Amino acid sequence: MIVPFAELLRSGARSRVRIFADNSPLDMKDHLKAREYRRSDGNDDRPKAW
Repeated sequence: MIVPFAELLRSGARSRVRIFADNSPLDMKDHLKAREYRRSDGNDDRPKAW
């Protein structure tokens, strides 16, 4: 059994990368959704992208 706090510490130590599919064509929308990309509407100083 994994103790929730120990798992939180382990996940916090992993490095993360954020990838933006900027200027992707509209016909790639379904492919990006299938790969679990989420749409960014341009708020929070992020580019308007997938």
